[in-house]
Amino acid sequence: MVECQLTCDEYALLWPKPKSAQLGKTVSTVSVSRIDLVNDDSGDVQVIKMLHRIINDQIAWMKLKSNEQSPNSSEHELRITYLGGDGNSTEPKICRESQEGYTLSTAKAGSVITANITAAEFFGARHGIETLFQLIEFDEVKNSFIILDDVINTQDQIKDILEYANYRGVQVIPEQNQPAHVGHGWNFPGAENYTVCLNAEPWYDYCVEPPCGQLWCEFQEKSSAKLKSVYETKKDENETSLRIIVWTSRITLPEYNDNLDPDTYTIQIWTKGSNNLSDPTISSLLDKGYDVIFSNYESTYLNCGFGAWVGEGKNWCSPYMGWQELYENDIYKLVERRGFQLTDKIKSQILGGETNMWSEQVDNTLVEGNIFPRSNTFAERLWSNPSTNWYEAETRILNHRHSLVQRGIRAAALQPEWFRLNEGQCYGNTDTPNFEIAASETTTDTLEASST
Repeated sequence: MVECQLTCDEYALLWPKPKSAQLGKTVSTVSVSRIDLVNDDSGDVQVIKMLHRIINDQIAWMKLKSNEQSPNSSEHELRITYLGGDGNSTEPKICRESQEGYTLSTAKAGSVITANITAAEFFGARHGIETLFQLIEFDEVKNSFIILDDVINTQDQIKDILEYANYRGVQVIPEQNQPAHVGHGWNFPGAENYTVCLNAEPWYDYCVEPPCGQLWCEFQEKSSAKLKSVYETKKDENETSLRIIVWTSRITLPEYNDNLDPDTYTIQIWTKGSNNLSDPTISSLLDKGYDVIFSNYESTYLNCGFGAWVGEGKNWCSPYMGWQELYENDIYKLVERRGFQLTDKIKSQILGGETNMWSEQVDNTLVEGNIFPRSNTFAERLWSNPSTNWYEAETRILNHRHSLVQRGIRAAALQPEWFRLNEGQCYGNTDTPNFEIAASETTTDTLEASST
């Protein structure tokens, strides 16, 4: 069955769906203990070091699964080569201008299988490695791998998160809430008069959720001025990608948003996008040249569908959003429905999208299952914007979720396991939208890896 999953479907087990791919139909065995990055350290030293770490992390979970003791001489060696880079010896940092595209090709000669990953930067190369290892599946019958031919308290913990994210091509963006949600952040000696209504009771008379507390107007202005001064300083240092991101609110309404400089502010859209054409916010922001990030809550807010956290009934944004709804949240279509042509300028203003989850009803015991694999489905929509709808992606997302679980991620189940094991027997709507996509990544062969 695993071999068919890797060779029978057009995109095998890849997630997100690449913009283009040409997958082979043959398989080969590869020993888990004989997978390596063969670049020397004479080029981009930090990049090669980081790629070694990414590959070793992948191999570690494979070895745990297979319990391989020693390589089998009849199995193939897999040599991964990174082609690209600019000779820069510094550690790459993810930013808005980072180039994340890549090409991946594989070939077999004798007992060696080579995988060449071409990318301009580390972040494209690490995506290529992720694609390569997505083409590795564990066959529980053969006991082999099949590969297609908490709370932050210290600065050290923050550094760990930044390093962990950067290795995976993720940019961490700190968020400064104000004027509300900040009471205890300003509760320190000498700041007794900075806040108003701190811990006020009964809390529901003073704030939407406890603990209450917000900045006085005077300190709101000082805080905003300090943030703006940091921005201007960094801008003077030619950090052109630095932006201040604000959520949609009253200040982003058409009658007020002229007070926000489009060259300084990026607007994260929280307002409804799919069925709220009467709201002029999105159209106004695009017309006035703002860069935008789509988090239209009716299709991206992962907290929806829980019971009310105060009182009875359901929470305010119910019902629950299934993965299908996130997959169909095509932000280009949301823009087109508002009368915009998808010109290069409009596309350049649409930076992407983001799913959202806050912690009123989610802690570290539930967070992975609520985020994964639903967020993965929106990620594919943003990455390659397939011309097909959710139904065509169903088999791949079931297998992708299975892969996440194998790696130790507690991703939520989407269907009974029977459907993953009996592909094509979950009947649904096969209508597909008409939408063209461009091509950038390619894979050209298929592999099979096994262990003894």
